Amino acid sequence: MENGLNRSMYSSRAIRVFAPLISTRFVATFAALFGLVAGLTLLVSLGFWQLERGAEKAAIRAEYESRTAMPPIRMRAERIDPELFEFYRVEVEGVYRPEYQVLVDNRIRNGRPGYGVITPLRLSGSDMHVLVDRGWIPWNADRTVLPDVPTPEGMQHVSGVLKRPPTDYYTLEKSKPGVADAVWQNLDLDHYRNVKSIKLQDLVVLLSPESGAGGFARNLPEYTDDWVARHRGYAVQWFGLAGVLLIVFLVLAMRRDRTRRDERQ
Repeated sequence: MENGLNRSMYSSRAIRVFAPLISTRFVATFAALFGLVAGLTLLVSLGFWQLERGAEKAAIRAEYESRTAMPPIRMRAERIDPELFEFYRVEVEGVYRPEYQVLVDNRIRNGRPGYGVITPLRLSGSDMHVLVDRGWIPWNADRTVLPDVPTPEGMQHVSGVLKRPPTDYYTLEKSKPGVADAVWQNLDLDHYRNVKSIKLQDLVVLLSPESGAGGFARNLPEYTDDWVARHRGYAVQWFGLAGVLLIVFLVLAMRRDRTRRDERQ
């Protein structure tokens, strides 16, 4: 009997001790702290991610400026390493193969939509090809009618800058383009090589504005200070939001603590 009474007394004391911990006030405080930690973690992570992106782009710009300052290389039939030769200026002679040409859709220039003209060039004295980005042409008013794309015949002297097409891209295509498709949403070199069944270098020649080898509206890439600095600006914004969130939380916490003290008096 006495043991039962003791257990009952201990249970009552435990309830009195731990009841405040599971009160509505505790739950609200825990939820607020959890939200603060989650919010700060997210915002600070986004800030560091933007700093990393800025560092990556700064490295790309430095590499581009360094390599384009080198003398142009002469492309031969041997396959070249895309890691080693991206951004190098290049000169190559060969014959265009318009039967393998594709138009890359949704290229924007000065706010206007159009196509990027991608034509393979068969290297002189070889069965090796390299894709040449000849520039931009506008859409026709009737999208069902493709624009006329004149291609010069005979031996061409092509000069430009070597570039790898992007491999990370978003697409709404339900299936990849086939042999008969003239318009592609994205340029995938491996898929192009398989579909067209031709030997192909792993880099694209961006036709220089000075080259007369059948080019259209075009500019070489520009990796400006703004292109790099904007990521640092984004990082400052994310870190600033994290600071604002922390300050707001502390101000509200101090106000709530002051209100509780006033209620006790």
